[in-house]
Amino acid sequence: MPFNIWCLGCNNHIGMGVRYNAEKKKIGMYYTTPLYEFRMRCHLCSNYFVIRTDPEHFDYELVEGCRRQEKRYDPSTIDQLGAVDRSFNRQLESDRMFQVEHVEKDKEKAASSADKINKLEWIQERMRDDFAANLALR
Repeated sequence: MPFNIWCLGCNNHIGMGVRYNAEKKKIGMYYTTPLYEFRMRCHLCSNYFVIRTDPEHFDYELVEGCRRQEKRYDPSTIDQLGAVDRSFNRQLESDRMFQVEHVEKDKEKAASSADKINKLEWIQERMRDDFAANLALR
């Protein structure tokens, strides 16, 4: 299963990654990409559900017997998925004074993290020859 769904026959959750022995049928073409329909039976009840590929929207269409589990989240709670602020890059490209200030901040940050980097390099160098380390333990 490519995403989490709810079976409409037994109202049980079917998790992403569950494998099914689905009946695959080619139902048409979207330009040169074939459209496929997958028919499979819920492993918890006797309900069948049908899923179609949707290459136009890079998604799957749930035709019958199941519904997609809606996962709503606030992107501000996840650091990596926050909104991209392109004004910073534009200002960095156009404003020379801002570039100089930014370079100074980067140098300060590099100096403050130099000890951590040296410690990590020392650990990496110590564990580089794992055969010799294993031999010394025996």
